[in-house]
Amino acid sequence: MSGFIVAICSLQPKDARLLDIVLSRAPNRRFEFKLVDSAAAGFADIAIIDADQRDSRVDLQRLRSESPDMIEVYISESGSLGESNYKIPKKSLVLQCFRVLENIADMKLKGNVAGHMERAPPPPVASAPAQEPSQPAAPLILNGLVVDDSNTVRTQLEVTLGRCGLKVDLAANGEEARALVQARVYDLIFLDVVMPGINGYELCREIRQIPTGRHVSVVMLTSRSSPFDRARGALAGCDTYLTKPVTVKDFYAAVHKNLTKRYTIDELAARGYKRLG
Repeated sequence: MSGFIVAICSLQPKDARLLDIVLSRAPNRRFEFKLVDSAAAGFADIAIIDADQRDSRVDLQRLRSESPDMIEVYISESGSLGESNYKIPKKSLVLQCFRVLENIADMKLKGNVAGHMERAPPPPVASAPAQEPSQPAAPLILNGLVVDDSNTVRTQLEVTLGRCGLKVDLAANGEEARALVQARVYDLIFLDVVMPGINGYELCREIRQIPTGRHVSVVMLTSRSSPFDRARGALAGCDTYLTKPVTVKDFYAAVHKNLTKRYTIDELAARGYKRLG
């Protein structure tokens, strides 16, 4: 397992505690993150800075000089402040921080910190032999999966996602969902937490271990709303955590946010996506 030093700069105590909980209880994956206070850190691989606070500049400048390869992650109320591409709204800190840190660590190990892979020049274009006319390509679609033990909820989500242009599969429990994810590729999964058999947290972790489920966006839709439950969702690997009852506006916003992580607006339009809400 690779280890990384994470310096926290002027974070509010509650935010620092949340980070400590998320990182200390994270499942044993490829990376280990050690949190240190920026004032005491002599070196850091990653710095997490509260962009709403003004008193982090001195420690940050020192860390920059002593750790030239350090990557900076900014948190703020708006989620738009900071001097790097890594910015997290405070309300999403629990859900996003571990996955952002994993992404940075992975890129550091690959020597690809900027997030851009070097590409080999394209091969020379050779004239292709004449071919018989082929059948039209199958239309591109967006695939969704709804996992909930309530038939009513499954039907409601199927109809609602269908209005957005998604083709939706349904699963009543974790076992059915696991089989579907192993057999198909999905763009978006809506997942209940409280279900008979495998619960939503366990299922989300299993999905992340399946090759076709590693990069799919997972939205947990549940009545459990405590910070601890949200932390469990983040640790399990979900992208968005919605609590019931959820407004139509927030539901459609979550759909749009997660689909645009993977596709451009033009690519979504080509797949029949309709933005609602």
